[in-house]
Amino acid sequence: MSTSNCFEAMMKRWRKKAVTSKYAVDEDVQQVFIAISEGKLRLARILIERKVNVNCTDNAGRTPLMAVCRLNSTRINEEHRLSFVKFLLNEEKTVLNATDMFAKQALDYACENELHHVVKVISRAKEDFFNNLLLEF
Repeated sequence: MSTSNCFEAMMKRWRKKAVTSKYAVDEDVQQVFIAISEGKLRLARILIERKVNVNCTDNAGRTPLMAVCRLNSTRINEEHRLSFVKFLLNEEKTVLNATDMFAKQALDYACENELHHVVKVISRAKEDFFNNLLLEF
């Protein structure tokens, strides 16, 4: 194989890797966000329990926690939303301070949509996280 052919093959692999990692969203991840947008939180929960990372992101950098807080309150039962938020917060390694491409966090979306119970739960989780962090020192 000539040097130019080797270089071209390497560039193709590099481009493919860059495109799939940055712009393409895994099909299972897409299903999670579709389920959330349609208010099918039980399906989203099953997908996350089985194989999808709780901190996965959509093309805008939103996590499932952000997506559920961003939903219009008329689309979803508030008890189901609160239950799903608690589930996400109880999952290991949930990132509470993740920001999307608009520099917003789940707490910001919950405040914007006046989801008072969700705001309390997320705020309490953040407080617990920082308290536990301080205890480690």
